Amino acid sequence: AAMASGARNVVLVSGDVHMAQLMGVRCRRRGGGGGAEEALYELTTSGITHSWGTFFSPDPRQRKLWYFPYMRWCSAAFMDLAHWAMPWKEVIRGEGGELKYSTSLNYAKFDFEGLPEKFTAEVRGPGGEVLVSHDFFDTGRREPSAEGEKWDCEPAGGQVMWHELLFGYVVCGAFILFVVMAPVVLYCIGPVVVGAIVLGEGWRRYVVGCIM
Repeated sequence: AAMASGARNVVLVSGDVHMAQLMGVRCRRRGGGGGAEEALYELTTSGITHSWGTFFSPDPRQRKLWYFPYMRWCSAAFMDLAHWAMPWKEVIRGEGGELKYSTSLNYAKFDFEGLPEKFTAEVRGPGGEVLVSHDFFDTGRREPSAEGEKWDCEPAGGQVMWHELLFGYVVCGAFILFVVMAPVVLYCIGPVVVGAIVLGEGWRRYVVGCIM
């Protein structure tokens, strides 16, 4: 509907993913209906209270737990790693090739003073610092689609290849297994192993008795 309306520089605004991302797809009329390639954007912005970079749980009690600093680091590191490894080609890149996203606490601000030539979208941090910025320029008049006309769209960075997706899953899966889960397992079974080594048979019988 957004593409069929004839509107230019359509930007969808969403949230509730605990990070900010500027994404885009390139669209053409299906069947070679004519007209130039058009862009459709989405700006996701959230949250104000918690994010992937500050720990994704909204429960303030978890911030008092002794392992909170490590889990906060895992939360931020995992999402940064995912943006590097996963083929999320809809995420817009800046002139230097950097992905336009942020895992910090954030909110969005739009500046329409440049209309009709352009308008600006910014993602800002709690202190007002600009985390992500993008200018949307007027692309000229566009005719609305005919009734029932379809559009085909693909990510701004091109189509996703199977080997890129496989690489991303392997890298992110390894992080979850070895960086997140392994310390938890060691924390749970470590005392049992140490007790068995130090106390010997008596400790083993105690543990078996508790389980049985």
